[in-house]
Amino acid sequence: MITDINSEDRLVQQTFAEHLEKALGWESIYAYNTEVFGTPPPSPLHPSPSGRGAVGTGVVCDLGRASEREVVLVRDLRAALARLNPDIPGAAREQDIEKLTRIDFARSLIQHNREFYRFIRGGVPVEWRDAQGETRYALAPVIDFGNGSTNGQPNNRFLAVRELKVQGGARTALQSTSGPCVLRQRPAASLHRVEGCLSEHPRRL
Repeated sequence: MITDINSEDRLVQQTFAEHLEKALGWESIYAYNTEVFGTPPPSPLHPSPSGRGAVGTGVVCDLGRASEREVVLVRDLRAALARLNPDIPGAAREQDIEKLTRIDFARSLIQHNREFYRFIRGGVPVEWRDAQGETRYALAPVIDFGNGSTNGQPNNRFLAVRELKVQGGARTALQSTSGPCVLRQRPAASLHRVEGCLSEHPRRL
């Protein structure tokens, strides 16, 4: 019986990830026991947003996370917001990140999902003062639903991360060894959907 994590990845996840790469043009990253944390942007290990981890090759995976407790790839999210909202000041774009990553335990999962859905579909409301001291308002998009490009670069980034470890509270929220697990990053923003994984803290995913 094949039970080790590498065999599981080879038989199930790698096949699916290769299909996403070859058929749909996605990026694919293997994160199991290869991810490094806390590297400043841009990463000194990888000039690109993330490396392609691989067991036994000495290649590390740098997703820009500070620790396993982070479930949003904030470095990619920040880059996407800058790409899609060049006319909005950086300080205002940070409001987007705060609203897209905050967890309010006084609210229900349904309330969170409804709010995030509005942000994804219609943009995140932000405000700032312009050079004349006037308050400006805008809805900052996090996804280009037209899947276009800017200056020859695609506006959206499609990324599949295999075997991502996520910690939640005192217990592990997402166990990489619990079953086939492929995390798909939604276009442009780093908002995730987990495939084939059991979670003890679904609110945090």
